[in-house]
Amino acid sequence: MSLRLYLIAGVAGAALLTAAGAGVWVYGKAQYRAGRTAADAEHRMAELEAWRETAGRLQAVAIDLHNTTMTLRSATPGILEAYTRESLLAPLPADCLPGAGRLRSINEAIRAANAAGGHSPAVQPGEATDGR
Repeated sequence: MSLRLYLIAGVAGAALLTAAGAGVWVYGKAQYRAGRTAADAEHRMAELEAWRETAGRLQAVAIDLHNTTMTLRSATPGILEAYTRESLLAPLPADCLPGAGRLRSINEAIRAANAAGGHSPAVQPGEATDGR
């Protein structure tokens, strides 16, 4: 009879250990899922924050581009009008080279055009004058 009691106690102990192990496993699985859900939510929030920052930077770039475009659009007619006015008020004869004053105004117009987005270099003072 004592063997029977030991056998029942052993089976009961094994069942108790199995139940405890299953409880720990279920608890661990639940904690893992909770941690995974929290990590996924944090990851999504980080992605949304990065997207919001990128959208803000793109908006700032778009505003800067718009302002620059409007500045160039408003500057270009003034530059063209100044060049046209200069060429109409003081036209050069066919055989004449520009003087130092005219060359300075041409260089200023070229610099203004370059600042507005053109790429041509300014005329050097010794290249187009005849020494007058």
